[in-house]
Amino acid sequence: MAGALLEFTDLLWPVDADRAPLPVTKADVVARLTECGQDHAARIVSRMPVVNGALDPGYVDALGLRVHRELQRLGEELQFGRRVAAVLGPVVAELRRSVGSLVRIVDVGCGLGFVVRSLAATSVLGPDVELVASISTPP
Repeated sequence: MAGALLEFTDLLWPVDADRAPLPVTKADVVARLTECGQDHAARIVSRMPVVNGALDPGYVDALGLRVHRELQRLGEELQFGRRVAAVLGPVVAELRRSVGSLVRIVDVGCGLGFVVRSLAATSVLGPDVELVASISTPP
């Protein structure tokens, strides 16, 4: 493997400095994935349709929605929020005892943020816990 593994869906929605979407060429995405040794992901992208020289934005957006829905379903089924809360609960309790102030938890590279959103929706860690989701972007 030549480089660090990429979450290949991150390559499908690039934006400019103003957060406006940019066109994505199939060849660029396939090349990046191949460089990282992600041949299976490169094959998936190579089968995606192209419109006006770029990956079909409608197809890519529909794919993103399908993936998002499936991850949401799996997150609910596997109870990721509950599991993470069980691990973080004792850590938060110790921080309350030693620091005595607001506890901030940062999930770096949270992907779509399902775990953070689940923790926030339930307030399972308490009202004095601030949750921050930090999305990482590919280099």
